[in-house]
Amino acid sequence: MEKSIPDALPLAQKPIWFYDDCFPKTAALKLTSVFLHRNYVMDMHTHDFFELNVTIGGSGAHYANDKCYEINAGDVVIVPPECYHGYYQTSELNVFHVLLHKNYFLKYAGDLNTLSAFRILFNETTPSAKRTVPVFHIDGEPYDRILNLLWQLDELERRTNLSAERSDYLLSYSLTFALIVLLCKEYTRRYVSEDRSGDTGVIAASEYIHKNYAQKITLDELCNVGMMSKTVLCEKFKQYYGFTPLEYVNKYRILVAKNMIIETNKSITEIAQETGFFDASHFLKTYRKYENVNPTDLRTDLLNSLNRNRTR
Repeated sequence: MEKSIPDALPLAQKPIWFYDDCFPKTAALKLTSVFLHRNYVMDMHTHDFFELNVTIGGSGAHYANDKCYEINAGDVVIVPPECYHGYYQTSELNVFHVLLHKNYFLKYAGDLNTLSAFRILFNETTPSAKRTVPVFHIDGEPYDRILNLLWQLDELERRTNLSAERSDYLLSYSLTFALIVLLCKEYTRRYVSEDRSGDTGVIAASEYIHKNYAQKITLDELCNVGMMSKTVLCEKFKQYYGFTPLEYVNKYRILVAKNMIIETNKSITEIAQETGFFDASHFLKTYRKYENVNPTDLRTDLLNSLNRNRTR
């Protein structure tokens, strides 16, 4: 017999979760975290990363922003950062969770933001108190494909937790990308019509950044590439990416730099020069601003992690 759904949930014993709780510094390559909770219940809590949840069995309710949504198999919930939410089980509720690091979105922003559904489902520009929590349903063949991806990601999660193979991390990135694209495609098919107005200019400007990040980039250059005024370009970038154009330049440079720190033995000075900073002190200040860690500490943590895995 199913239980009745309460009007509200209490605050969880641990109400706030941070990046370091789920993406430890010792696992520098980890940009996604996937796990299945069976018979899931969770009181109200929040976190500073996006969470994509897919119910694969049973029934219950999801609470967010003073609203309650009944959920069953095939229901998808996308929880933005800083949103208090929780789960209540009425009958054997099984939920797949996909946690997404901010650098994952930056890594694939150029492609994902061409999808209008992505900008709807993963919109971080609205103030946290006013954000809606997208809840929608999938079934049939799309659901089967998404469930298959989730099981593959679950297996990769187990593998990378045991041994941090870089190839497995790369596989998890690509499978997560496929998962998000399929969800956006299904959401668009069911709920919205694809609106591509304004895509061309923003995509052209972002691709220019991706190709020329090592050089000095000005707002005037980006306006010329995107064939937009400064006002319109800034507005569109905030809509698509959540950043101004020049903020996006720095964030993309830091992402490239982080990959170089992880993948190469180049010095911090060399990396700063090759990612458009030219000045190591400016690079260090900007890196700490966006990553909350010193880049040399990142390299040290990564090496220690790899050494621990070799000695197991």
